[in-house]
Amino acid sequence: MFIQSYIAGKMLRSTGELALLRSLTWISIGGISVGVALLIIVLSVFNGFFSVVQSVLTSWDPDLKIEHVQGSYFEPTQILAQIDSIEQIEQASPYIEGKALLAGPQQQDKVVIVRGVDLNNFFQLQAIEENVQAGNLDVSVNGGRVGLLMGRNLAFDLGLHVNDEVGLLSAAGMKKRLTQFAAPKAVPFEIRGIFKMQELFEGSIVFTSLPYASRLFETKGQVNAIDLKLSQRDDAESLKSTIAQRIGPNYVVKSWYDIQKPVYDVMQLEKWASFVLLMIIILVAVLNIIGSMSMIVIQKRRDIAVLRTLGLVASEIKTIFLIQGLRIGGIGAGVGLVLGFTGAWLQKTYKIVTLSDAFIIDAYPIEILWTDVVLVVVGAIVFCLLASLYPSTKASKTTISEALVS
Repeated sequence: MFIQSYIAGKMLRSTGELALLRSLTWISIGGISVGVALLIIVLSVFNGFFSVVQSVLTSWDPDLKIEHVQGSYFEPTQILAQIDSIEQIEQASPYIEGKALLAGPQQQDKVVIVRGVDLNNFFQLQAIEENVQAGNLDVSVNGGRVGLLMGRNLAFDLGLHVNDEVGLLSAAGMKKRLTQFAAPKAVPFEIRGIFKMQELFEGSIVFTSLPYASRLFETKGQVNAIDLKLSQRDDAESLKSTIAQRIGPNYVVKSWYDIQKPVYDVMQLEKWASFVLLMIIILVAVLNIIGSMSMIVIQKRRDIAVLRTLGLVASEIKTIFLIQGLRIGGIGAGVGLVLGFTGAWLQKTYKIVTLSDAFIIDAYPIEILWTDVVLVVVGAIVFCLLASLYPSTKASKTTISEALVS
């Protein structure tokens, strides 16, 4: 193997009549380097965006969510008892959620999403508490009115402020009143706190206490779902099956990934679509390798004949050119690796490419995953080895008589 490696190196460093072919080889190496560097940087940017989106969504989304398979209300007491012994569960937060018509003091009507929660177990409350801009988080009954928490944008659109009274009317309440030939009556609520969060979470959602949301939607103590917070988010997938076995087939358990699966899947699709497109750059460079190495085989026919007379067999001749392909791929991937890491480090450190103020981050995020790096480098080297198969096979079939006559 040493002699084949030595001869392969000599051919790559050839001068004179093969100087042009050597130049073409280095151009191929440059193309591979650029492709590898771009892939490392682009995949790192996609990983960075994925982490940003994940951190934003998981700051609100639970680690696990339990829902009825039919999407209907259910009694949470038995479910909570069945999962109480699972040590990885830190908190369980049942809630009721539904749409209702909000009527303001100035006759402003808007359909909103009402979520009734138990503030003692509502672990997402911390995200709201950190962003309260006016009032407090009191949703108790005071003066016959139930407390309500509202997002800043919704309050601004409706011209509402802290201590304003609003009415909420659910579809169930409206149906009941109409069937009893009575005018629909809105349940009185008082805005106790106004918070500001990302538009994704704030939207048209309002929060109140669990018992009064149950009265509003007439669920008789039943809930829509139970949010679970784990001590380690990474345990979510493994705990799904454990919890599902305990609570039975009438319920479905969703992980944080399942809850926002369309978003995460689209981001993964974009990442790997970009990977395939950028691999074309490497493929074009690899096609040049086929041409340049084939020309080397033609130019070195007499040298190959001499090697055959010295005792090298066809497989050893083939190995020489395979080593050439491996070296071309190794050099190109190595240089691209350095360039890719350097570009990623510069972006992460100095934020060279920035974003507009409309984004929640100020520059393109970078997160390098070793699995991506290994995939890119190994892929480039494998392409080069595959490209060298044709010229190496052609060289191995060269006979002594053909080479000396030509």
